[in-house]
Amino acid sequence: MTRALALLLGLAAPASAALTIDASVNKATVALDDQVVLSVTVSADAASLPEPELPSMPRFNVHSAGRSQSMTYVNGRISNSAEYTYVLVPRLIGNTVIPPVSVRSGSESAQTGPIAVTIVRPNEAPPPAAAPPP
Repeated sequence: MTRALALLLGLAAPASAALTIDASVNKATVALDDQVVLSVTVSADAASLPEPELPSMPRFNVHSAGRSQSMTYVNGRISNSAEYTYVLVPRLIGNTVIPPVSVRSGSESAQTGPIAVTIVRPNEAPPPAAAPPP
């Protein structure tokens, strides 16, 4: 039975894992006494996912804040996605760019685009957007 299941899974696996990666931040302007949350999502049509490779970010102290993962198997096709969350604590004032985050699996690789972030003095940060009146 286990061998038949392994054979079925092997036949259902696509030739390419369709590896993708996406990154976003919760704000583009951050005060020196605040933090930015970087969310990185890795997806593939495969049972296992590689972890993202973070670039050097000298203007931030970087802290991992966890990961969530979901996997589906529908009509013989596996879809797998994991979201990695990082807290970036700014260290230096000025305009900066979070370089592309990359991921590799076998011969496949993918990377995000760069993300611009402005780090300002604590009293220069824009106020949070007010919600529209009901």
